[in-house]
Amino acid sequence: MKRFSLFLLFLSIAAAGMAALKFKVENYDMATARKVIDSRIADGTFELIEGIWRDNKGAVYAIERFVDERLPEEFRYRAIRLDGKEAGMVKYFFEMTTIDGVYHAMGENPFDRTYDEKYIIMTGNAFVFSPYSALNKTFYRIYPLLDFSEKEEEVHGGAGSGFALTEDGYIATCAHVVRGYQQFLITGVNNDFTRYYNARVVDSDARIDVAILKIEDSTFTSFGKIPYSIRENNPVDGEFCFAIGYPEIENLGYSPKITTGIVSTSYDSNRPHRFQMTVPVESGNSGGAVFDADGNILGMASSKYTDLYTTLSVQTADLRNFIYNCSELQNLKMTPAPKGREMTKIVEANKPFSVLIFTDFDPRAPQVNRTAYRFKKIEPSPSEKAYELFLAGKYSEAIEAASEALNQNAKNWWAYYLRGNCSKEMQNYPNAVIDYRQAILYCPDKEKNALSEIYKQKAIAEIYMERYEDALADIDEAQIFNEEDHSQLIFKGFILYCLGRYDEAVKIYDEAIKYPECQAEGCYYRSLAYEALGESEKAEIDLREAARLGYDRAKTKLQQP
Repeated sequence: MKRFSLFLLFLSIAAAGMAALKFKVENYDMATARKVIDSRIADGTFELIEGIWRDNKGAVYAIERFVDERLPEEFRYRAIRLDGKEAGMVKYFFEMTTIDGVYHAMGENPFDRTYDEKYIIMTGNAFVFSPYSALNKTFYRIYPLLDFSEKEEEVHGGAGSGFALTEDGYIATCAHVVRGYQQFLITGVNNDFTRYYNARVVDSDARIDVAILKIEDSTFTSFGKIPYSIRENNPVDGEFCFAIGYPEIENLGYSPKITTGIVSTSYDSNRPHRFQMTVPVESGNSGGAVFDADGNILGMASSKYTDLYTTLSVQTADLRNFIYNCSELQNLKMTPAPKGREMTKIVEANKPFSVLIFTDFDPRAPQVNRTAYRFKKIEPSPSEKAYELFLAGKYSEAIEAASEALNQNAKNWWAYYLRGNCSKEMQNYPNAVIDYRQAILYCPDKEKNALSEIYKQKAIAEIYMERYEDALADIDEAQIFNEEDHSQLIFKGFILYCLGRYDEAVKIYDEAIKYPECQAEGCYYRSLAYEALGESEKAEIDLREAARLGYDRAKTKLQQP
């Protein structure tokens, strides 16, 4: 019946064009979203994915369970944009999978397959799109903030890491990863987490904690050429090393994680088949490769000392001897990795050969027992309270809350940024610039998107103050930190226009209109630049194009006598 209703829906919208189908929720705002969430908490139907969320670029969404007769029931959740020009638009649909905390994600038109086979991975108060999605987004819960405790009713099987030895499917892992289990599923081959392959244990040695698996599945083709070898000489105290593995997949997801450190000591007197390292490893890392600076196998993550900083790896010599003495690998030949490559290039080359191993557990199976979550709402911190007030347009109160957060921590860049935004909305541009400077000072370098946004907002405040040279320098900084934010081109072109550098402004808008999200504004402002240059015909063409694209200022200007 569901398939038939889906087919009817397909027919009903085919004439209008599938790509044009979008959904909007009328009269939906932050207050409405909170009422919906509060009511579901009160009647006990609230679910983990629901709530109000902010993504890593600052956009705000409400995710809720819904029923819509136009859509099949499997589209269980929708994400409604709460801010900006797209307020009220449904931007994503989500459905449950058999994996606890993992949801299938579809775009604003779930029928065009743009987001097909993309997933989000929940971790309580945050979720991420899978790393193999072009969306590259992280969402943070704004409301309600929840203090989670959870209880697994039943544990099924386990999981660990491994790495490829041959093109035809031999894999090394730890003996304790496979010990006591009967069925083995391999995923992550060549970075593909949509396919699972059956495997068998070839050999295992609990003494040195090494095992070898072999993929035996008709759907498996090849790993491709192995880009590393097992090093012949043992580790050296102090040398750099790094691990690739799958720690804490319930919380961190299915993408392989890279952790780095050094060899603390090449010999552990308590465990003679191990060496100690400072590379962080957690549950799930076991069996993952430990590489040297060139990207060759130095060892294999095995375990960690409880409450101590060092972790343990299988010794290089033991690992090499066991693998090369395996009866099924007597003709094994591995080519050493080239020297002198950057770390990022080594990781890029080696990740496709690092696999996730499920033991006596099939994450695709419908009988998976889901986690039973218990939670309680917790009071927001001053910073979180300031953000809620800012979103509600209560700027004076938000400034007070942000100031309270700064009294607790004078280096809270987020509080400075919020306070700057509030001052800008209240047209107190000098105060906004001061707070943006402080936000830039304390914002970590790794927060590139945040730094880009702070520089952009600082530039906007400086435009209002007619400090155009300062604004130009800041928008250039914003572009350095995030080249994908094409709206910066609009601001840069406008600043150049205000400086009377009309030819340069035209060139910037020529670039901006290459991007769909900038076309309307780009055409409008380029028309102003053309007008200033005395090229009235070009200005008229751009103005009419901006109006055709729905830009209100262009429409208003065309209506003027």
